Amino acid sequence: MYQIKVLPEDFVVEEISTVKPKKQGKYAYCSLTKINYSTPAAAERIAKALKIPVSKIGFAGNKDKKAVTHQKISMYGISSERIATIKLGDISLQFLGYGNEPISLGDLEGNSFTITVRNIEDKPRAITRFPNYFDEQRFSKNNHVIGKLLIQRKFLQAAEIIEHASVQHALAREPKNPIAAIKTLPRKVLMLYINAYQSWLWNETVKQYLVQFPHRELPWKFGVLLFPTVPITNISITFIGFHIPKTDKTIQNILDEIMEEENITPRSFVLKELPGMSAEGGMRDLLATAKNLEMGKAEEDEFNAGKKKIQLKFFLQKGSYATMYVKALFS
Repeated sequence: MYQIKVLPEDFVVEEISTVKPKKQGKYAYCSLTKINYSTPAAAERIAKALKIPVSKIGFAGNKDKKAVTHQKISMYGISSERIATIKLGDISLQFLGYGNEPISLGDLEGNSFTITVRNIEDKPRAITRFPNYFDEQRFSKNNHVIGKLLIQRKFLQAAEIIEHASVQHALAREPKNPIAAIKTLPRKVLMLYINAYQSWLWNETVKQYLVQFPHRELPWKFGVLLFPTVPITNISITFIGFHIPKTDKTIQNILDEIMEEENITPRSFVLKELPGMSAEGGMRDLLATAKNLEMGKAEEDEFNAGKKKIQLKFFLQKGSYATMYVKALFS
């Protein structure tokens, strides 16, 4: 089985940002380089060092933890002089300029990757299109399970498995008021659970759609994924939410079957019990494309005797997963 992320340096991510720093503004823009930190964890450490709320730090995407990553972040009301005082070892900041808007999720074109894949026999066949599945980083341990319980109004069950101290403390005080316990979480965290469930449903829709084509099954953390073994046409696949965009009959039939099996409807995503947590539907491309692919020579892998390693360089648009592309190449 192939290996990635044996070393943090085996997985290098360079964010291609849409943010353009200027000479003045309310927000300081910096290039954040981190090693072995998730982006939220790095933001928390920076906020602590600057003695500011972490909510004053913005970023366009959550980059891999076990990796070397480079991305832009914004910090409200922070001067370049204060930034220069920050020394955090595996977290470093380079001041870029200012702007009048915070950096928010989605403020990027995509990411460039340099990935070393180890424990292989030889170079793979160079494919560039692959199913645009959400990979396991999206779901963490059980984010989608919590999201499903919220959408199904099983609030007590959801609260019991949410591993946040504020929720557990509130639930201990008021065992019969799980909604109050859940409301102790920030809106971003609650939406993460709901969006993870929507992503799970999207993956299931894709799997059911791909059954009609010759395919291979790939085991992964949450069951299996289907990868077509013949070229297929890229189409838009629907996200289930309170408003489902019009789609063709084949996809609609799949959506109806999934919603019946999950015991949900589009109206389930209007969470009146949790104001501000309603989730709309949408569309996502069935296939992602790896651009500017460079595949190095297969070389001896110093960590696996008799095996090879290879370095890949490529670009993916935002929302697509490099780990899924590696799965498509080597599985």
